Amino acid sequence: MTGGSHFSVFKNRGAIVAAAFVVIAGLLVAELYKMQILNYDYYQDLVIDQVTVETKETARRGNIYDTNMSVLATNVSAWRVFISPKDIDRVEKSTSMERTLLRFMGNTGAEREKSEEQSKLIARNLSDILDVDYDMIIERCSRKNRLDETIKARIDEETKDKVIEFIKAYGLENQVHVQALSLRYYPYDNLASAAIGFTGSDGNGVYGLELYYDDELTGTAGRYITAKDSYGNDMPFDFETYFKAEDGLSLITTIDVTVQQALERQLEATYGDSEPNNRVAGIVMNVKTGAILAMAVKGDFNLNDPYTLNDFYQNKLDTSGLLEDTDEYNELKRDLRLEMWSNKCVSELYEAGSTFKVITAAMALEMGVVKDTDGFYCAGSYLVPGFSTPIHCHRTWGHGAVSFRQGLQMSCNPVLMQTAERIGSKAFYDYFGAFGFLDKAGIDLPGEALTYFHAENALGPVELAVSSFGQRFKTSMVQLITSISCVANGGNLVTPHLISGLVDADGKTVYTYETEVKRQVISESTSLLINDILEESVFVQGGNTNCYVKGYRICGKTGTSEKFEILDEDGNSYLRIGSTVAYAPADDPEIAVLIVVDEPTCSNTYGSNVAAPYCAAFMEEVLPYLGIDPKYTPEELATLQMNVGNFVGLTAAEAREKAKASGLTIEIIGDGDKITNQVPSGGTYVTKGSARVILYTNNEIPKNSVKVPDVLGKSAAQASQTLLNAGLSVHVVGATDTGTAGAVVVEQSVVAGTEVPRGSCVKITMRHTDNTD
Repeated sequence: MTGGSHFSVFKNRGAIVAAAFVVIAGLLVAELYKMQILNYDYYQDLVIDQVTVETKETARRGNIYDTNMSVLATNVSAWRVFISPKDIDRVEKSTSMERTLLRFMGNTGAEREKSEEQSKLIARNLSDILDVDYDMIIERCSRKNRLDETIKARIDEETKDKVIEFIKAYGLENQVHVQALSLRYYPYDNLASAAIGFTGSDGNGVYGLELYYDDELTGTAGRYITAKDSYGNDMPFDFETYFKAEDGLSLITTIDVTVQQALERQLEATYGDSEPNNRVAGIVMNVKTGAILAMAVKGDFNLNDPYTLNDFYQNKLDTSGLLEDTDEYNELKRDLRLEMWSNKCVSELYEAGSTFKVITAAMALEMGVVKDTDGFYCAGSYLVPGFSTPIHCHRTWGHGAVSFRQGLQMSCNPVLMQTAERIGSKAFYDYFGAFGFLDKAGIDLPGEALTYFHAENALGPVELAVSSFGQRFKTSMVQLITSISCVANGGNLVTPHLISGLVDADGKTVYTYETEVKRQVISESTSLLINDILEESVFVQGGNTNCYVKGYRICGKTGTSEKFEILDEDGNSYLRIGSTVAYAPADDPEIAVLIVVDEPTCSNTYGSNVAAPYCAAFMEEVLPYLGIDPKYTPEELATLQMNVGNFVGLTAAEAREKAKASGLTIEIIGDGDKITNQVPSGGTYVTKGSARVILYTNNEIPKNSVKVPDVLGKSAAQASQTLLNAGLSVHVVGATDTGTAGAVVVEQSVVAGTEVPRGSCVKITMRHTDNTD
């Protein structure tokens, strides 16, 4: 090969290499253009992510208030302690280099001072201050690429100050951090726990109103975006930004703390008296607006400690026979906790029983298929056409000949079954839907259950018959009280709700709830007639007499339903649900209360015993609070309760004058100038005309001078006379014989046989015990 040919080869190779370089350079330029021009924003964000650190600022969660702005849920300060393992590792590497340099220079003393590793220093001190495991801190310090590792999630202010003191003493500002937090706090502990709900460890709502309105309450978290160099040090940067947190809105509810407390007192009373296996629950609702004034379940739980079982459920766990900390034990504990949290008023279904008869009656009267004066006959059972087995009335020996009005008042099953036949399956199903039972009531709480009812084409004669008196289908308490309110308020079906409004952090109203009327289901005239029938049932005759409240016209309906999930050996149901719904005042209803007792274990499990008296006691306390004044009949005025007043310090003449003015009978013992003592004491309530106040002048009160007689089972008149004859004063509460006979003493405040000073007051509780519904 000649020199020229060699040159030609090299020339060609050079051209190829040059061309390759040109192509590669072109590709690089193209890629740089793509990165720096076309995709500039994308790669800029990648760089920012590499050199910036984002720290969240928690937004303050909004408060929850009752209708009078009493705080039901709020926030309290706490602090979280966390470390930055990446910064700890950087310092440890720096310290290691410094120790090597000191050793090289021969300064071994100074080297020993630097010998403790940063992680050990932090672990040793924080484990003592926070009472946490040393090894756990060491392990979290080893996660060297992390900037945030929690050491303790919640500490109080005193502990926080100790941590900050430790940080400053050792210059650990970049390695150990304290973050301010806002924890949820419920001032009333258990009050309205089923409705209010609670938040989780992350501060988000997990139950009740806290969950339903979580978005509104939460707000928007703020952000600190700071630039860091490769060693984690702060450095100036254009992208360092602060986005301020936006606090959540506060929720104003329709709950009234005073009404709520009154309801819970009565639920606790029947819970103790009836000893139910499956809790008790109650709802109070404004019948015109749908506002829920109170909602409660007993046994309940402490909102500030929701994961701890109450005594009832803890006893179930303790007596389960399961070994602690086994999988089966922990599973049962979880199930019991969920059951304890369950809002019985909203999320659980039950057979409403005879309280539903109000709805059947409203259908029939509205359609005109029955008049309140129409005659029926109850023989104790009724044979539905085409069915071989008679369906019994709760009064198995029968009510005899009754009008429709009386049949509803006496809660007669045969009267309601025959009425349902007149209504017919198609119309019954349509009205059932019109009253809201085929849809959810729409309450602003999570987990509302939908009524379980027959399909329209499956509502045969037997299904229609038992449905007429509230059996063999299941609904929720909130649905039942919503439909009863529709009957009470003139026929309008309203949406039940707990929200009244929302306000921002400055107290400015941003939302106000307006009453939602879905439709008119029955006429006002039908509503007025039903109210009249139910009022008469309480005041004059019928099975609802334990709802009676002196001075008020209460509409009431009791109910007792069977639970068919569990049967005895003969296939019969032995578990009951006792309930009562009541509303007042009858001439212009404002509020309704529904109390349900699930599986009472007392001797008398009827709703007239386990629920009605407690509805009455609730109404007696709440109606005056709501500004609804009593209107007494002459008979009621003669038996009102009165305060005996204080006579101590008066002269005998002054005492006689005061007694005469107040209508009290007194007896003065002693010859002193002034009254020095009295029995009963000032402030004691007695029934008018049933008290003798013993006044003493310069004499000690005789001890154990009267033996209290046994008046259980007696009528009010008999019991009062027996106690008065024994030299005692009387305070009568509960149902009375006004308008109807049959109420007897079921409780006396002082046990029979107890010796007390003469004149002492004995409170007797009256109740109708012959009701079987």
